[in-house]
Amino acid sequence: MSRIYDNKPLNSIPVENHSLSASWESITKSSGNGIVLEAIIDKRSRHVITDAANKKYRYVVFHVRPKFILKRKFNAQGDEVEPNFDLTQKVNTGYLHSSYKTEAKGTSDKISQAEAGRLVSKPSLNTWTQKYCTFGALSFWIEEKELDPLEVEDGDKVRIKTKGDGPFIYSISKIEAETKTISNAAGVETQVGESWTDKIMGMKGQDQLPQPEESAKTEGDGAEDDEWDD
Repeated sequence: MSRIYDNKPLNSIPVENHSLSASWESITKSSGNGIVLEAIIDKRSRHVITDAANKKYRYVVFHVRPKFILKRKFNAQGDEVEPNFDLTQKVNTGYLHSSYKTEAKGTSDKISQAEAGRLVSKPSLNTWTQKYCTFGALSFWIEEKELDPLEVEDGDKVRIKTKGDGPFIYSISKIEAETKTISNAAGVETQVGESWTDKIMGMKGQDQLPQPEESAKTEGDGAEDDEWDD
């Protein structure tokens, strides 16, 4: 059954108006790969910015409490790939996965909240949002028009990807607590398809795992870990 978008909860959030002495495009520029995180929505705020060219921009800011943060990772062709969750990984060694060993996996892409805060922070915007962002929370911005497919409330769990190292959202998806699957999403990913994180979490929420090409795994296959779980 399809869900009808209802913007009443969003409209109930007061709008703050801000004037900017520079162009808004200069504020939104960012470099780096960005981060991906799972978090609980603490609060939301709405902002209308009028920049030096008298252009208006409408944004919703999600103030969230992160549970898990990684750097986004890309290959040489520019395609996003799965980051390393840990410095080590479990590898099956016994018959029918009866035993395993731990081996080096490489540098972990996990980062601390303090490091994530340094990557996404923009002092020019913090003055507008710091009153909403309580201790232990981070703030992320997305254009209001991009939120039409997304139905979230304070207290919901979401997955957020940023556009480079900054506070602006590339995509945001709601995670259903019971099934650990994505229920709806907003941002660029809704146009280009599921990301690797969506696929991982979607598989975990299904009773039947995808069938491998061969009838059984061979010795040395990677052991399965609930890496996204807290």
